[in-house]
Amino acid sequence: MQNMLHKIDLNLLKVLRVLLDDPHVSRAAEKLGLTQPAVSQALSRLRVHFKDELLVRGGQGFVLTSYAESMKPALAELWSALDKCMSIEPVFDKKTSKRRFVVGMYEPVSMVLAPNIIKRMMQEAPQMKVEIVSLSYNSWQETLSAGEADLVITWKSPDIKPTAEIKQQILYKDPLSCCMAPSHPLAKKKAITKEEYIGAHHMRMLFHNQKGSLFDTMLAKQGYVREKMTTVPFYLQTLDILAESNCIVTVPHSSLLYAKKFMGSKFNFAIKKIPFDAPPIEVMQFWHVRHHDDPAHKWLRNMVYEDAKQIAGAAL
Repeated sequence: MQNMLHKIDLNLLKVLRVLLDDPHVSRAAEKLGLTQPAVSQALSRLRVHFKDELLVRGGQGFVLTSYAESMKPALAELWSALDKCMSIEPVFDKKTSKRRFVVGMYEPVSMVLAPNIIKRMMQEAPQMKVEIVSLSYNSWQETLSAGEADLVITWKSPDIKPTAEIKQQILYKDPLSCCMAPSHPLAKKKAITKEEYIGAHHMRMLFHNQKGSLFDTMLAKQGYVREKMTTVPFYLQTLDILAESNCIVTVPHSSLLYAKKFMGSKFNFAIKKIPFDAPPIEVMQFWHVRHHDDPAHKWLRNMVYEDAKQIAGAAL
């Protein structure tokens, strides 16, 4: 019967199990919550499958065939195993788990969140492994679907719509600020006008496969274009470039505050509010639906959420 199991509908085995215990079609229908014709049809299919009548008429009703009688112990054992299998709950112990997680992040986001995520995992889950990887701007969904990353933490983008198989959660909202060297002409001003901002030489970050900036799209809708522009594919080196140039850069505010925290007294850059009513960046975590109920993955997501609220919230 085990060799034939893959060829049979398990719902038919439910009917067979009841009929073997009580070979009466109408009573079986009542126990199963089915109609009598439905049970009769199931019995017909079972007879074809097993090439045996299974139930035959006896003195006052139906009785089991010899083959059906011989099946009872095996079917009871099989059903017990299935019940046991379905009742197993996933066990996760963060202190002993050896799970490995791949987490994709953009550089400005990893700068804020990665240090504490790694620190907490080392403290709370010493045998677990985490690998932080960089993201391609427009293909991170494929990365999740292909199983190349377990979790993606990135900015919400209106031009990238998550598919039904991708779950998401907002972590925090991050306003934009601009930054410049202390020697920059705008560094001494209390407030920057729109004209001064647009007229400055800007440094813009575009990540791999990113064709345009959401901020520039927003400016264009208001009739403004940043004409003087230098584009770079990285974030951490931007402050080095700012120190040696007359550029300004517009980035998420939290990343500037954490750069200031880690650089200490070496951070002497001016941080200014941008002169536009720009919506804050929404930092999100995304994961594939196949991980949604995984206890270890839930723990990881909850840890990221807690840290994001605490760390980014304190910075903002």
